[in-house]
Amino acid sequence: MVDRTDNLHADAARPITAPQGGGASAITRPAYLMLGWLCVGAGAVGVVLPVMPTTIFLLGALWAFSRSSPRFGSWIRNHPVFGPYVRDWDLYHAIPTHAKVLAVSMMSVSFAWLLFFTEIPAFALIATGLVMLGAAGYVVTRPAPPTAALSRQRVDRADKLPTA
Repeated sequence: MVDRTDNLHADAARPITAPQGGGASAITRPAYLMLGWLCVGAGAVGVVLPVMPTTIFLLGALWAFSRSSPRFGSWIRNHPVFGPYVRDWDLYHAIPTHAKVLAVSMMSVSFAWLLFFTEIPAFALIATGLVMLGAAGYVVTRPAPPTAALSRQRVDRADKLPTA
């Protein structure tokens, strides 16, 4: 297993930018750009509506922008509110503990609502429960970010590293 904590300060000292190039042709670049902005829009709706996720759409936007616009990819990575969560996933495939608790809690409440307040058929209830259980299992088994305080910082240059 690779220990990524030794590289944490080196990763944080590096400016967070999108990969260059991206491999998009002149034909596909506008499509990726449009998809990226659609994902940003859906993520913005998710901020207001609790039934829609936000982070997954921003990760989709990051993916699309990495193929079309390094500038917009950097914008998402360095966003003061959403950037830390996107960077945690992008660098470490990590989910903060409070986000895990919130996700599993919301799935549990949603399933309880279906169970007690709807007349959903038994097969649909079982299928929904299995999907939620699988999603909860995935979320819970993802690691937490290596150092929460450092990963929450917006670090653009080495001289801005927080001191321990």
